[in-house]
Amino acid sequence: MLEIFFYAIIIMYSPGPVNMIGLNTGIQGLFRQYMPFCGGVALAMYLLFNGVSLISHHFVPDDFLPYISVIGSSYIVYLSLKVWRSANNVAANNSPQALSFRDGFFMQLLNPKAFVVILPIVTIQFPAAGITGLKAFLICTLMGLLAFGAPASYAFLGNFIGDKLQSPTLLAGISRTLAGLLFLVGLSIGYEHAFLHWYAGTSA
Repeated sequence: MLEIFFYAIIIMYSPGPVNMIGLNTGIQGLFRQYMPFCGGVALAMYLLFNGVSLISHHFVPDDFLPYISVIGSSYIVYLSLKVWRSANNVAANNSPQALSFRDGFFMQLLNPKAFVVILPIVTIQFPAAGITGLKAFLICTLMGLLAFGAPASYAFLGNFIGDKLQSPTLLAGISRTLAGLLFLVGLSIGYEHAFLHWYAGTSA
């Protein structure tokens, strides 16, 4: 069963759109204000794990994921614009705005990377290990807690880096760079998980 947690940790704690936002938020000195966002991420992962676990034998990811990817990539692009606007506040030496619980919830709910974590665990590793019922529910709950820790750890790292930087212009530049990368991540997700999937279907 340890391999389930190793796999989840490797995927959840690798750089991705949610963790990128966490790093940026920490750099801006909003570590504590970012915790509701992390809570939204954790709740989304908890619900997704349990939901997919319940319907895994009916789940058809090839037909379902491209639509999630379109919505998710659009939402990531939207959040990248919010991060960019927040950087403008930093440059003007105004108080930056932290993302909300709702932002974290919907971003993770619509994040295709979440399904990269969930599907192999629920549809392959759970049945192979004979994990069902209450045991599956408890593991899904632990996965939600792990999902909280991933962006929170990046925010903590960003907070440490931000404490070493005093220039609002430099902080704003870092935030704009991360916002640009987040924007590109959103476009990449839409291209790789939706456009290429549909293009392959039409050319087959």
